[in-house]
Amino acid sequence: MNIISKIMPSLSGDIESPEALERRYRQFSSSLTCILLALVLIPMFIISVLAHSQYKRMLEEEEVGRLLLNAEQAENTVELFVVKLRSIINFAGHEDRYDELLQPGVLQNLFLRLRNSFPDYTDIEVVGPDGHTAAWEGDYVSKGQSYIGQPWYDETLNKGFYISNIFTGFRGVPHFVVAVSRKLKGGGQWVMRVNIDGKTLQRYVDAVAATSVDDLFLVDQQAILQTTPKKYGERGKPSIFIGGGALNRRLDAEVERHRQAVGGEFLIDRQMTDGKAMLRVIRPVIGTPWRLVMVKEDYRRGAKWINFRNHLFFYLVSCGVLSILIIISISRAITEYIRASDLKRKQFLREAENNDKLASIGRLAAGVAHEINNPLAIINQKAGLMEDYMEMTGDFEYKTELSGALSGIDESVERCKTITHRLLGFARHTDVTEEEIEINKMLKEVTSFVDREASYNQVGINFHFAEHLTPIVSDRGQLQQVFLNILNNAIYAICKDGEINISTRQMDPGHVEVKIADTGCGMNKETLERLFEPFYTTKPTGKGTGLGMSITYGIINKLGGRIKVDSEEGKGTTFTFLLPVRNKEAGKEKTDV
Repeated sequence: MNIISKIMPSLSGDIESPEALERRYRQFSSSLTCILLALVLIPMFIISVLAHSQYKRMLEEEEVGRLLLNAEQAENTVELFVVKLRSIINFAGHEDRYDELLQPGVLQNLFLRLRNSFPDYTDIEVVGPDGHTAAWEGDYVSKGQSYIGQPWYDETLNKGFYISNIFTGFRGVPHFVVAVSRKLKGGGQWVMRVNIDGKTLQRYVDAVAATSVDDLFLVDQQAILQTTPKKYGERGKPSIFIGGGALNRRLDAEVERHRQAVGGEFLIDRQMTDGKAMLRVIRPVIGTPWRLVMVKEDYRRGAKWINFRNHLFFYLVSCGVLSILIIISISRAITEYIRASDLKRKQFLREAENNDKLASIGRLAAGVAHEINNPLAIINQKAGLMEDYMEMTGDFEYKTELSGALSGIDESVERCKTITHRLLGFARHTDVTEEEIEINKMLKEVTSFVDREASYNQVGINFHFAEHLTPIVSDRGQLQQVFLNILNNAIYAICKDGEINISTRQMDPGHVEVKIADTGCGMNKETLERLFEPFYTTKPTGKGTGLGMSITYGIINKLGGRIKVDSEEGKGTTFTFLLPVRNKEAGKEKTDV
């Protein structure tokens, strides 16, 4: 409230300075607009930022959760494939079958059965306890191979199972090896080795690749690509997604929930690749030397995020522009309302001041009228007595001159009586004498009093009377005084060569309107505002007392009417009188200037 009170325009000190007051109104409108904009736009901006942040976090968590689930499913599929391979080889090469497999045709039949199930089996080989090939079948294995000292052979003997990375070998065809070791009853170990075409692993990876990710592939411990990626890299070369990256701490909670749910060790982070922010998941495939890598472009390049961001920006800008337009309109409307209220208050204060002045002048006029009436009565009485004595005496010198002087005294006393009567009327000490008046006819009569002066000044008087006007009930003498005063002022304002237009019309069944418009010099704003102030006049000294318009205002108010003045400097003045058909609310109507 203190802020509003500080920016509110104040009339004190500026009431006589319209420019300063108008400047204050503009400042108030601007300040109010800024305050309302702040109240609307700041919360809107905060809500938009919170929505942006919350939706961003939701998308991150949703994307991470989906990516982890896809990675888990892909890993499980590859692991199941490996487990199946291991189970088949374990079954084909159980411990007591070494001698059987060396028999002619047995290994060949086994190889054919394996190929019926898995067409990508390329070779099968039995390695004896001495580390040399004991039997073989397939496309590439040659007789007499020795594997003593080779890493895969040693690892198979030590762990009982071995699966290799994909390599080309001397045959130049990408493949991988699955081998199991078995113990002989007499001591020593023998090994069954199966070579599988690398295309088998590629088909499995392609089959489990989810449409919601950008790429899925396998790498070995040295980050060499074991399968061919759809977008990023080439099989047999290092992957660009191994190494680098930075853990996104905001995703820790989601990652931890997933780790507790599925177990296992894995890496999830975000890294820049070719200028793009990529989210990657790296999971080891249990029981193999491979790691599964799944990558996806950051959510900020996804359709959901782009649509949300565009819609949020559109709504924010639209609501902001609409709010600005509405707030500016509201601020201007409030400012105009305050301006109108201030003008009405200023007018009310001026009218109250005028009424106080009129009341004071009325009391003074009443006192003066009563004080003058007493000596006037004595003068009138003595003058009458002297006239009686004059009639009773004969002729004497200067009797004619003396009789004329007494007649002059009688006329002056009568004139003073008329003046005091008007003063008493102005002071409201005389009652309104009501009679039925035909307003058109009365205006003709009043105009006749100024015909000679108007003709002398070459001022034309035009009548525009409405027919069948309702007669009004009012005080004829006081209305005549009002219209006579307005006509005299109009002639004075025109001075030479102009015209006065008098019109009447029936406003409604209860009111009649009279307009007196002249083509005189008009009035400026200051004169118009002070027109009805007592003793205010624009006439030269000795030409006017400044009471004419005040008395006019008082009479119209007392008769229950209203008066309105429109004037523009250099274009003339129009007085509009709204007179009641019957005076029911005398003195209660206001004047509009």
